[in-house]
Amino acid sequence: MTKILVYEGVGPRVDTPTTLVDTFRKATGYQYDVQSVTLEALSLAPWEPSTRMLVLGPTDPTDALWQRTGAGRTVLARMHAWVQSRGVVVALGDDTIRATLPLLKAGGAWDDEPTSASSPHGGTNAAAGARSVRVGQGHVLWMPVPHPRPDELAPWLPSVQIRCAAPDAHTHRLSPLYATAITAPLLETWLQRFVAPASRTGASPVWLHEAPTAYAVWECVPPASVLAAWDSDKALALVAVPPTEWTAVAPRMPHFHYEAYYDALSMGRARSSALPWPSPQSFQVSVGNLVLYGDIVSSTQTVLESDRHLLRCAPPGTTVIATRQVRGRGRAHNAWLSPLGCLPFTTTVHLPLQIGNKAIFLQYLAALAIVFGLEAAYPAIQGRVRIKWPNDIYAQVPAAQHGSVCLSVDGQPRHFVKMGGILVTAVCEGDTFYAMVGCGVNCLNDEPTTSVQQLAADAGASGVTIETCAGAILATLECLLRVWADHAYSFAPFVSAYRRAWLHSDQMVTLAEAPGQLRRIVGITSEYGLLRTVPVDATVRAAEDQAWLAASMPGAVDVQPDGNSFDLLAGCVRPK
Repeated sequence: MTKILVYEGVGPRVDTPTTLVDTFRKATGYQYDVQSVTLEALSLAPWEPSTRMLVLGPTDPTDALWQRTGAGRTVLARMHAWVQSRGVVVALGDDTIRATLPLLKAGGAWDDEPTSASSPHGGTNAAAGARSVRVGQGHVLWMPVPHPRPDELAPWLPSVQIRCAAPDAHTHRLSPLYATAITAPLLETWLQRFVAPASRTGASPVWLHEAPTAYAVWECVPPASVLAAWDSDKALALVAVPPTEWTAVAPRMPHFHYEAYYDALSMGRARSSALPWPSPQSFQVSVGNLVLYGDIVSSTQTVLESDRHLLRCAPPGTTVIATRQVRGRGRAHNAWLSPLGCLPFTTTVHLPLQIGNKAIFLQYLAALAIVFGLEAAYPAIQGRVRIKWPNDIYAQVPAAQHGSVCLSVDGQPRHFVKMGGILVTAVCEGDTFYAMVGCGVNCLNDEPTTSVQQLAADAGASGVTIETCAGAILATLECLLRVWADHAYSFAPFVSAYRRAWLHSDQMVTLAEAPGQLRRIVGITSEYGLLRTVPVDATVRAAEDQAWLAASMPGAVDVQPDGNSFDLLAGCVRPK
């Protein structure tokens, strides 16, 4: 449950310095995916399992929600049930409060009038008159202020189990990017290409004004005081750090250490011969040798995707790693949350244009890299990190928790929560297909679901670090890309490993295009990466290679990952 949805209806908007979406992002310290939502989406989409709070902003009294007509009636019924099962509704503004109370009471949500009119922490604030009522396992919060400030929300949100930002966390200033490489010559070669367009004056920094990103580039490490005072709105600071300076800059990067990372990358490569697919025959692909690290970045995906000059200069396998993202990105315009302890990174992959739509396999390879890279680094968690098609990473937890899904694995019920996600985007220039493989994995942060560290602790193991996770995953991705190229970009070499890692073998599912028709998932087509479903009574099973390798199959319906999502709770593949 990582989303906060903001509904403002279809009425006229009031001009305010910031939108309600921005307000709740700041108030919660960017710990939730805060999105605007329409009445249609609330009526049709399966929003409940992933949503922690629904904000009802000031709306026109004639709005369909308050009139209980059409989609509004459906939404109210779903909202009533969701609040009872631990959801949180926030009603802002007197009109919304007046509309909400009788509607929810009529729906049987509660019988008692709200009684508390003071701050849950004592005293009053600008949102005096706010009231919180427990409803089943959930809460409803009324606040007369229609457009509260983040600081007005801060005293109230924790009272309804919503995590808030620390007082100094409302502003996120982008930090410098520190660029380094596994060898000094590799760093120097990249740096000279990157700064080549600049007018060189001999002074430091070197200025690059490539749109849309302006860079101030230091070719040697400047004093810490210079970077501490740097205005990132003027230009993004980028500092080249040769291996001889890793120790010197370590105090500036308390959450990521280059030496530990490169040691982990080397160890991951040494373990690659034991991975469950053929050993690579060619070694032209390298991943993770050149790294750009930032403590706070907009998005690791955006750093590469938005700057073609940087992308062209970056050798294949260049990786951007961050500790926190201000605007982390997920699939289909979702945000990806990056609390402290999460590992967000994006790696460049250069592919020939002739591979066509086989590039879709990159998200599957990234998923395999996460699962098997983490298992190789931390054997205690083996079997507990799994793949949800097409691009999510789920972790098995000991017991049911809010937002978890219960699936049958080897005939036994198992509980799973989302622990990571993958986003692949691409641009084409000339004869090269530049793909950016973005991943986010909860390594040390147990909230909002679970983490690699918690999985290891459950098994009596310890010693999980961000650097080890990054090195292990990237070394495994490197091996996968080499084998993929060896086999003409076919998925066939990875079928056995993917089948072992995913959650869907012979799972019953319905397709949104054919509601009511139950089908069974048997595999991923090895040539085009489609999800293969067959009639329930078909003889083929997911354990058989033909389900994955056959070009076609009687009665099969193969579904594209792009544009579709898989709702595990509903057992439905539907358009995004």
